[in-house]
Amino acid sequence: MMVDYTLMFLLALLATKVLVGGSLKGPIFVLVAFAYFFVPEWLWSATPAKAMFGLRVEQVQGGSCTLKGALSRTIFRVLEANPVFLGPIPGGIAIMRSPLKQRLGDRFGGVLVVEKRTQGKSAPPVAAV
Repeated sequence: MMVDYTLMFLLALLATKVLVGGSLKGPIFVLVAFAYFFVPEWLWSATPAKAMFGLRVEQVQGGSCTLKGALSRTIFRVLEANPVFLGPIPGGIAIMRSPLKQRLGDRFGGVLVVEKRTQGKSAPPVAAV
């Protein structure tokens, strides 16, 4: 989701400008970038952009995203949405080949991205990277 990556980039850039200088800028940028996805998906089952668009990360069997799910999504994001590794193509291929429209990180974490619940039921999975 492009909005997530834009917000993540701006937050990481701001953190490096405000918090550190010199040789720590690179590691802090990477740490904040990973934390942008990991922390909100683990604690609230949605990044800010997912929440804005009515999406959330849930366990396949239902329920909020777990530590394992958030960590798996974050770690696999490096492979699935990295410009060095063909950008979003690997994630897109994984989504197209999955019956539940899951990225590899979703599959390993036992989660999927769905529209927010309405009247206690989850909507069908959506393809959201």
